Amino acid sequence: MVLHPFVDIHTHNTESSSKVISVVNCYPNPLVNSYTYRYISVGLHPWHIFPEKWNQDFELLTRYTEQKNCVSLGECGLDRLKGPHIKLQIEVFVKQIQLAIKCSKPIIIHCVKAYDLLIPLINEYHKDQIFIIHGFNSKYQIAEQLLKYSCFFSFGRALIDPRNKKLHHLFKTLPLSQVFLETDQSEIPISHLYAFASECRNETTEQLKKSLYKNFYSVFSPNKL
Repeated sequence: MVLHPFVDIHTHNTESSSKVISVVNCYPNPLVNSYTYRYISVGLHPWHIFPEKWNQDFELLTRYTEQKNCVSLGECGLDRLKGPHIKLQIEVFVKQIQLAIKCSKPIIIHCVKAYDLLIPLINEYHKDQIFIIHGFNSKYQIAEQLLKYSCFFSFGRALIDPRNKKLHHLFKTLPLSQVFLETDQSEIPISHLYAFASECRNETTEQLKKSLYKNFYSVFSPNKL
């Protein structure tokens, strides 16, 4: 029997393990040696967009995408609660979508109270781009709209909250081919998320690992399937 690794598609945990495929989130920073990680995603997070320097950061981001271990852009996106004016966030986000299309990489999205702005952008670009909504914790109606554009949904700590019954139900109903799991900044082991998620979907952990492993290689490394 082949035992598949866990897949953690969005994490700030830099510790490596032979049992986990991790996509380590990085911010474009010349002082950080991102080559030490097997897989990375790099993006301009809306919290870290500064009007006076985002153009320089974007140039650095462009160079990061040329690294062989950079498998995705992000996280990036829109946030109405924190960050610069939403018009600037949209401008920078669209630039990153266009860059992702140019270098044929998926994009990991941060979205807080801005799905009314995000969905039209996904509608505009979805034919050329793969979108992954990280830390998804929104309504079923939002998920329905995103599914129309073949978006992927990554679930994290919110999924294992016993009070989050609506999210549990949504997780059960989504096509497994559109699902990922992530630890983000949480200290919860990815194995705990898989254990809860597999029980939620009435599957074995190994079945879930196999499905998400297939998703990972189809989205991030299609030539390695």
